[in-house]
Amino acid sequence: MYTENTKKLLNAFSVISGTKIALFDRHYHCLVQSADEVPTYCSELHRSKKCRDCCKQSDILAFRRAERTGKVYWYKCPFGLHEAVAPVLANDTVVGYLILGPVNTRSTGQDSHILERAQKADETLNMEHLGKYIRELPRYSEKTFAAYSELLSALATHVGSTVRDDEQTKTVGQLIKAYLAKNLHRKITLAELGMHLHCSTVTLTENFHREYGITIMQYLQKKRLDLAEQLLTETAIPITAVAEQCGFSDVAYFSRCFKAAKGDSPSDFRRQHGAVENTPARLNFEWKISDGEGC
Repeated sequence: MYTENTKKLLNAFSVISGTKIALFDRHYHCLVQSADEVPTYCSELHRSKKCRDCCKQSDILAFRRAERTGKVYWYKCPFGLHEAVAPVLANDTVVGYLILGPVNTRSTGQDSHILERAQKADETLNMEHLGKYIRELPRYSEKTFAAYSELLSALATHVGSTVRDDEQTKTVGQLIKAYLAKNLHRKITLAELGMHLHCSTVTLTENFHREYGITIMQYLQKKRLDLAEQLLTETAIPITAVAEQCGFSDVAYFSRCFKAAKGDSPSDFRRQHGAVENTPARLNFEWKISDGEGC
């Protein structure tokens, strides 16, 4: 996912900003970071498994927030330090994350508040060492950190542009989602997916469930019904046409599925939420898939 030039850019950014920057893949595994060692304060903090697990969970939540919004997200970690995460996108798909920090945005006299958080998390930590190491962390104003966060977003855009625009950069799950997105309007079978992606149905189903925690057909049904909701809300095309454009050949079956998922029949849903008048009977929809959405 990254080139040697990417690592050089990360190192340059780290030198300019005075703090660590790291590139993670979409499964939250660190691919490359600007320094061989984590900051000394964090290294000392992570001697405690409880603190290490807490930091990891905080990072994952930040990754997910950045993925949902598609924008840089800066936040305080559980121990009061600031970090920023920017999603790396290639072809509108999140393929990784850049994370900047941690940095200290408090004045020198307020370091005790950060140390108190660490002590509450694990009383066995060496507070004398932590007190020494925290003074070595880069210290920014929040305004400065916000500015570096915006630069981080620009760097993430550049890294995303270097990802090869071919199927080799995508996981099996991503390839399945991309194929389903283009074929929501018609019947799709696992056998067809296997032939298209040159995989066995077992490989398809196991990989997809491992990546997203849902079966392929459950995901397909959800996306079809979400598209149906959009058509019922934003257009005035007949319900039979809505069913057809969402891949349902049987209108009665479509109605049953829609009511089970949305709580109302298609006609009741449209009456409650309205529709745009004078809309052409056939519309071309390009359903944009976000890998983390709903799965």
